[in-house]
Amino acid sequence: MSPNLDQRLLDVADRACEEFRQDPRVDAIMLTGSAAIGCTDMGSDLDLILYLNAPHSEEEFEEQKRRAVESGGGFYFGSAEHGYGVYRRIEGVKVDFGFGGSVETDALIQSVLEEHSTEAVTHQVLAGILEALPMHGEQRIRDWQNRLLPMPEALQLKLLRENLRMTPLAILESMGAARGDRPFYCETVLQLQTRLLKLIFALDGRYYPGKLKGIQYRMDGLSLGQGLHERFCRQLSGPMDEGVRDLGRLIPEILTHVHQRFPAIEISSALEFFSSDSRIQWA
Repeated sequence: MSPNLDQRLLDVADRACEEFRQDPRVDAIMLTGSAAIGCTDMGSDLDLILYLNAPHSEEEFEEQKRRAVESGGGFYFGSAEHGYGVYRRIEGVKVDFGFGGSVETDALIQSVLEEHSTEAVTHQVLAGILEALPMHGEQRIRDWQNRLLPMPEALQLKLLRENLRMTPLAILESMGAARGDRPFYCETVLQLQTRLLKLIFALDGRYYPGKLKGIQYRMDGLSLGQGLHERFCRQLSGPMDEGVRDLGRLIPEILTHVHQRFPAIEISSALEFFSSDSRIQWA
């Protein structure tokens, strides 16, 4: 990470936003991703989300697509009516533009707070909002951030309960380590690590960002995250039998923390399943 690189990317983001700031339909613009949290490198791009109070016309939609392609970028997905994404090349930097609705975002936040949805993409969106750097319409963005925290305890409990059940350790040992099948081993370890991350994010009342890319910059801020990134890397790249043993210690440890923090959450069945020899179900 370089402060000079961080500032250069922020300057590019600021200039990329300028053309939209005078549009009365644009309620807010936020910068998300690595540039927003100050962990950029030479591979970093910019992620800008624009929240509109009225959708673009078909002509404006096509114009945004055309400008993206002409810059060396392209079109991701979507429509003028329901929101869309494009990317441009600006001053040598790849800049993603996502166009969505501000009213729809209000409704999405309200539905999660009231109905306690744990849908992964929704939580990825909310995590992005919480980490975002406002580029326009700061009060609207701060209002969203303030509504999202603290996380409702009912949602916290739901997230924890949904992620207690882990692949039995015997599966990882017998079908991965014992066979020397590293692709299967790594696939299974990543699944276990993702569930553990969802648990420790939920324990702190935080929304899981939805992907492992850049997760090391977020883990040290978690109450159970200190040193966990290095431990995860060793589990994936080191001897498989050592990784199995380490997960055999780590998973019960995290589940025990869940129960200690929330005694109403019963973990005995999850621990029993994790320790079971369920190979006949997985062969």
